[in-house]
Amino acid sequence: QAITANSTFFLKDMYFDGTFIGSATTDIEFDKGPAYCRNNRASTFRSMHFSVRGYLSDSVSVNTILADESIDIGNANLFTDAEFHKDVNVSGSNSIDNLLLANGGYNFSQAPGETLTLGTSLQVQADCNGLAGIRSTIAGSPTSISMASGNVVVDFVSLNSIAAGGGATFTANNSVDGGNNTGWTINSPAPRTVYWVGGSGNWSDPAHWSLSSGGSSGACVPAAIDQVVFDANSGLANGTLTLDVTNVSAAGIDFSAAGSDITVNGS
Repeated sequence: QAITANSTFFLKDMYFDGTFIGSATTDIEFDKGPAYCRNNRASTFRSMHFSVRGYLSDSVSVNTILADESIDIGNANLFTDAEFHKDVNVSGSNSIDNLLLANGGYNFSQAPGETLTLGTSLQVQADCNGLAGIRSTIAGSPTSISMASGNVVVDFVSLNSIAAGGGATFTANNSVDGGNNTGWTINSPAPRTVYWVGGSGNWSDPAHWSLSSGGSSGACVPAAIDQVVFDANSGLANGTLTLDVTNVSAAGIDFSAAGSDITVNGS
């Protein structure tokens, strides 16, 4: 069974798991999830908006796709403009003309051996308090990004096992080289030693990071090149550390002087 739509189709308070057949005038809104949109028979859509956890299978052409929550994407999809706000998990090779990763603290992950073909641009909205991860789903097994010409310049990303090519130049500033990357110029900031302060809290909160033990808060959240220290001035004994982002990383983490009965939540 399939739903055929030629205009706006708004799934208000409805779970969807099935097939959409669309057209160049079709707009789809998913607002209750998770939403599974699959077996779409090479359909074309003007827009898709996932305001919930989403799953999009294969061979779909979409002029504009927006995902506010995490989304899984299959193979042989063609997007003109794509904007992703949280984790993106890609299992195949797809083409995107303009890709915006507005997902600092989250990851764009693609299966090894697959290729993301960019038409015009890759933009990243992130900062030192939440790097955007661009990586293979299996560390050490490369996946590819290709663009025929032009310059791709991104800031505040963490790259792992990404092979860039196709003719364009790829530059990552204020970024972390997680290893096994080719075709990139990666300009990393100097490594730091960063201290936790202020007792219980979330890893992503700059109010809990300082450049000195017990010092002023507001330092950037640690990156993969930084040493992290929890000590007697952290105020975390009998407290809780919550790992509230998906790409927590550090060069080293020292709890040896932090005290006892510390609870760490998250994955």
